[in-house]
Amino acid sequence: MPTALLDAALAYARLGYRVFPCSPAKRPLIPKSEGGNGCHDATTDPARIRAWWSRWPWASIGIATGPESRLVVVDEDGPQGAYTRAQLAGSTAIDTVTVRTARGPHLWFAWPAQLARIKNVKGRGGLDVRGNGGYVIAPPSRHASGHVYYFDGQRSLAPCPQWVIDWANEPWHEQGGVWVRGKSLAQPATTNVVPLHSFATGAVAGGSAIGTAGVAGLAYLDRPTPARVAEPWSLELEGRIITALAHLPAVTRDEWLDAGMALHATGWGDRALAIWDVWSRLRCPDKGPGRGYLGIDDLRRQWITFKPTGGRTIGTIFARAKERGWQDRAPHAGQAAGAAPSGFGTQTTTTLPPDGGSGVQPNWERTQGGAIKSKSYVNTRIAFRIMGLQFRHDIFRNRRMVLESGDLSTARELSDPLCRALRDRIIDSFGFDPGIDNSKEAASRACEDSRYDPVLDYLTSLRWDGAARLGTWLATYCGAERSILHGAFGTLWMVAAVRRARLPGTKFDHVLVLEGAQRAGKSSVVKILASGPTSDRPEAFVSDAPILHASAKEQQEAIEGVWLYELAELTGIRRAEVEALKAFLSRNADTTRMAYDRFRTDTPRRCVFIGTTNDRNYLADQTGNSRFWPIETGLIDLAALRRDRDQLWAEAMALDTAGLPLVLPSELYEEAAKSQLTRTVNDPWEEILENWRRWPTGNENFQIGNEHRVTTKFIWSAILRLEVEKVSITETRRIASIMNKLGWIAIQIFIDGHNYRGYRRISNS
Repeated sequence: MPTALLDAALAYARLGYRVFPCSPAKRPLIPKSEGGNGCHDATTDPARIRAWWSRWPWASIGIATGPESRLVVVDEDGPQGAYTRAQLAGSTAIDTVTVRTARGPHLWFAWPAQLARIKNVKGRGGLDVRGNGGYVIAPPSRHASGHVYYFDGQRSLAPCPQWVIDWANEPWHEQGGVWVRGKSLAQPATTNVVPLHSFATGAVAGGSAIGTAGVAGLAYLDRPTPARVAEPWSLELEGRIITALAHLPAVTRDEWLDAGMALHATGWGDRALAIWDVWSRLRCPDKGPGRGYLGIDDLRRQWITFKPTGGRTIGTIFARAKERGWQDRAPHAGQAAGAAPSGFGTQTTTTLPPDGGSGVQPNWERTQGGAIKSKSYVNTRIAFRIMGLQFRHDIFRNRRMVLESGDLSTARELSDPLCRALRDRIIDSFGFDPGIDNSKEAASRACEDSRYDPVLDYLTSLRWDGAARLGTWLATYCGAERSILHGAFGTLWMVAAVRRARLPGTKFDHVLVLEGAQRAGKSSVVKILASGPTSDRPEAFVSDAPILHASAKEQQEAIEGVWLYELAELTGIRRAEVEALKAFLSRNADTTRMAYDRFRTDTPRRCVFIGTTNDRNYLADQTGNSRFWPIETGLIDLAALRRDRDQLWAEAMALDTAGLPLVLPSELYEEAAKSQLTRTVNDPWEEILENWRRWPTGNENFQIGNEHRVTTKFIWSAILRLEVEKVSITETRRIASIMNKLGWIAIQIFIDGHNYRGYRRISNS
């Protein structure tokens, strides 16, 4: 019987921490029918602890907080909690025992001497406090999601800061996005929306999702170390797993589930879940019966059903990958510490070194007569190796390239003419004909063995310095007005770009629009932001080609390989094209049948859109304006943006890792709508409809007291002079938008026994 959790529980008890058993869902296990009283059952009695874990050997370890355990814990619930904590603690560094959970860290502090009570705080500002009558789950417990709680590093228990005591014991209320001490006459409801002040200051939660490898244990508390997670995390091990997965397809659902169970068994929680999701999207993107990946919701549903010991381990992944030609390049003594792993998330290159000078003869496949065999796939691979060719597959841009001896200047995209040329070189150099099919297959396979993602590689290589810039980048580098709204626009757009690179197809249909004079540098801003993965070629991952009027196939081809897509054609959009534009921006994937393909293909989007315009009025229809986030630029500092670009993306990575929701806070809706309204092109119908006092009166246009009523049919025929039979839904929505803007309310009007659609408004005169 596994004793790791029991051993850890006894170790906590010896240190004076009162423990009790909990379920993976964090609920106390002792039934009320047996006298269970939640965390008040906690004890340091070894006999009771052994009895509990003999009954529930898999139980999570609950530790009761309070003066008896001499422990108070701050639970930082996601990015919102991090913002609140940063506001309360200021710039004071927090160096104490830290437990990593599935959402945010638990900060452990020593109970203050001579203090009898610290209240529990739940749900306020995302920053909970566990004091008297509270409890926390301790390492190495496993959450129902599969995440294993672990200590982040080895730190000593720090004294409880005064701000924690004040936060717990004093009344607080939120005022304008800032937490203020004291009671409020109308206490605002707690929500999961990121506080507004975070967008103005740019403050974000520091740190990464995974810190040190596995559970650090209780060594720093002078006690034996509890059991670690199943597979302690390390950069090298993660790299090996990723490269192995790159060799495995998910043709069947069982193969997909096996990979998920193996990753779940590592005990890395959300880190392993993210690896499974990225691999699933890349290796089995098709949906339908028999396919492994049916969407993120299905993935999460399966994840929580996996057992800690489900019979699959990372050894399963390694063994199956080796069957498909994977070579396990485990780190050796000469490898630099912290070297980036290779695979579908990092750049690798299949280098086929020449055999010349080694003294070893190539192991050619030969005929019975001893001649080198023609039409041989094996011999084609050997020939490529001797020729010193290198092959790469850029999966972000879906480009397969061939290089001569690793020289980038010789890179050529794999194509039919190039394969014919490689075939001719083999014939001339070695005297046998591999055939065109073997030439294509060998080159394609070599490229597939060298898959890399330049954008993802770039983002994962960044290390944030902790300085907050993202909430003010539009003001600092683009000369925009410094405001909470602009901070929210800029932050969410940058984080969306990161999330779509990491999780293709993420829902995000907003367009950041940079307004300003011609040649002010707006397009240069886009190129600088997109040039991180290839600073020598700033145009590599950006495009400004016209796309809104293209066919579905042309749009899919234009988007492929683009990270930041510049829309430079907003001004020319006609009102009749607005619906098509809204549909285009709302798509998470592009579906079409490419040339020579038999079936339609879904390609999840990995790009975000940014508009640039010289005009002030460019939004043609109010109903779709919420998708556009307008920013009036001023003096643009391109040099400063180029200097800080990597740190901006690093901060966006930190926010994405923390799980920042890609939604505008509801408190900003009204201000955003006003900003968008000022960019709307003047509608000639609006001038006609706003003079409603001059409309001819009649049976369908009348006044009752101070309330004026009019039918939609009357507006069509009597005011706008439209033929009712030819009015389409586009005109109807256009009228509705204008009437709403002018203060009319849509209603049903009952006239002569019939119901009509119409509007009403209250007149002040």
